[in-house]
Amino acid sequence: MGGGQFLVLKERSYNWSKKVGKSTFVESIDDEEEVNEERKHKRGKARLAMQTQVLAVDCIGHSGGIIVLWKNSQVYSVLSYSHHHIDVLIHNPMCEWRVMGFYGYPNRAERILPWNLLCMLRNRSNAPWQVIGNFNDLLYERDKRGAVAHPSHLFRGFREAIVDCNLSDVDLIGHQFTWFRGRGRSSLVEERLDRAMGTFSWHECFPRTMLINLVAPVLNHNLILLCTDSLPFRQCFRRFQIENKWLLEEEVPTIVMRSWGGFADLDILSRLNVTSNTLFLWGRHLDTALVENKKEIEQEIDRLQFFTDPISCNRFMELRRKLAACW
Repeated sequence: MGGGQFLVLKERSYNWSKKVGKSTFVESIDDEEEVNEERKHKRGKARLAMQTQVLAVDCIGHSGGIIVLWKNSQVYSVLSYSHHHIDVLIHNPMCEWRVMGFYGYPNRAERILPWNLLCMLRNRSNAPWQVIGNFNDLLYERDKRGAVAHPSHLFRGFREAIVDCNLSDVDLIGHQFTWFRGRGRSSLVEERLDRAMGTFSWHECFPRTMLINLVAPVLNHNLILLCTDSLPFRQCFRRFQIENKWLLEEEVPTIVMRSWGGFADLDILSRLNVTSNTLFLWGRHLDTALVENKKEIEQEIDRLQFFTDPISCNRFMELRRKLAACW
């Protein structure tokens, strides 16, 4: 996340090595801050990946894993972290605020633990507070479609924790469910496990906030994008570079041979310039076509998410495979 414009927190399983590129990852085991006394006996390894750009904690088995990325180390300071949260303070001149990436406990018998964790962390700072992530829990009955109804006591416990923390939802734009199981079958289940919430003071600081449900091309868990403000237009000028995806196109060798061989009377630098300009213009048209195709696929996927009949579900899965090929 950077500049207070975009915040993207996505739960994934990261297998960090000791060193990747120029970033050094420090492993913390015995001295890791314990933020939940009830889970001492289950405490596992958590790795803190910290230099100036990245903070990450590993998953437990196949569950969890949180990563936060930022551009300016002077703007962000880490308040605390665990296997289920990363709490960061953002030093914005206009509004200093606090953001927490959160991952709820997947085991239903342990659902009270994330509620207690939120309540315990709420007073760590008086700054406007925003929480985003996969809570592995539902707040309202409308957050689930299909299968057995969600237990009412879980609704009640989650709501009470949210009220105690003075948090309120950021409206989700797009499809209202972020996770599904059984697409293409009569047993289809959809739930809204992912959400973003903020305190009243945070909503006052960012009145134009948008939370967008993005299509995930392969996973059964969508991505959510929190945009705290509109992005200013910035024109970028890049030097010419060959894109790897161009090498998959059959016409690339022909384009290079024609542009290079068609100007044999020029010196090498001039021929390189002609060839690069030709590839640049061809690549720009190709990118435009790919973007339009990707946009059309995403729009049809958004439309089909509301249908549960077999034909629509099969078409939905086919489009997801096509979308994965566009990335």
